[in-house]
Amino acid sequence: MKDSFVINKIKFTIETKSNELYEEQRDEVNKFVTRREKDFVDEMNIEYTKDRALFEKLKKGVSKLENLEKIQTFAGEYHYKMKNIDVYVKDNGEYYAFVINNQKVVIVGNPDLNTREFPFRIVREILVRKMEDQKKIFTHATGVCVGGKGFCIIAGSGSGKTTLATILMEDSKNVKFISNDRVFVESKNGGLTMSQFPIPIVYAMGTVKGSPKLTEYFNENKLTEKVFQKKLVETQDKQKLEFELTAIENVFDCELINEHKIDVIIIPKFNKNLNGNVANVSIVDKTFAEAILKQNSFTPYDTESKRSEWIIKRQTTVDDLIKNQKEVINEELKMPIVYVEYGIESDYKVIMESINKTLSCKEDGVQQSTIHDNDDIEWRSLW
Repeated sequence: MKDSFVINKIKFTIETKSNELYEEQRDEVNKFVTRREKDFVDEMNIEYTKDRALFEKLKKGVSKLENLEKIQTFAGEYHYKMKNIDVYVKDNGEYYAFVINNQKVVIVGNPDLNTREFPFRIVREILVRKMEDQKKIFTHATGVCVGGKGFCIIAGSGSGKTTLATILMEDSKNVKFISNDRVFVESKNGGLTMSQFPIPIVYAMGTVKGSPKLTEYFNENKLTEKVFQKKLVETQDKQKLEFELTAIENVFDCELINEHKIDVIIIPKFNKNLNGNVANVSIVDKTFAEAILKQNSFTPYDTESKRSEWIIKRQTTVDDLIKNQKEVINEELKMPIVYVEYGIESDYKVIMESINKTLSCKEDGVQQSTIHDNDDIEWRSLW
């Protein structure tokens, strides 16, 4: 039984041998993919089984091997690779995975454990390497389109990317959502385009409480009761919960799309001590912007999640990847880049008015305050 879907022009097919696994995997895919995309230029097949006899055979064979190579494939996650052959075993024995002709991955899950999430996890690993081979730069950013204008919100963890995107979607119309926390950025048609990386949206409860639409959805579906055994109002603001990407359409009046052009780059800073419905928006100078863009470009090295190439290798050399990265960053530096400091009471209207006013003043040549790399705004925390 097969389930196919397209992400960033790559057609993925997950094949299973039982109806139970098929339905399980279809549910997993539906958390991240709307299945609107039809056109593709590349294909990748994943066969997923929990056959006990095959799992035990692999387990027995691997136990006899010596000098397995231990590889860090993600922060806090390791795989063991067999010498001279691309067969991997998860460090805690949850599954075995091996590649056939660079076009098919076979995953043999431990029949006694819940391994349902791993096929789509491997989809993501494949996607990163294939996108990098297409000169797309894996970037620490959130992408949202409001009123036809594409905002790429770039900054490090804890700076307020997700919260700012939530505010922009809360009250606005004609909203499209691309991706949360990670996007692919590429030079395209004389400009820049951001495209989706399908991962859950991780919401802090403080962000949820500050959004009437999220609050309503969380309360109606009792999401915090299921995860924390507490009502939303009883949770701590810093507690976090994974939210299905496709559910974003059910909360906000928006559409989940695969890609959109970038019109403005935002470097955000959530300031819990900023009182009132205000937003401080400034033009960012080149030196400051370049530092932020470099630190949040995860091609060729993912410095935060420590994601490394393993199941599918890049076809592009590291030197060429660095060259591609520099080219994209140079294009980003030509874009309007604004620093947006906002607080708990800042709303969509004030933020958008401040951004538009700052950008229009720049276009008209009016002197505006500019953020520099030596300004006292704790800018390194944005990394």
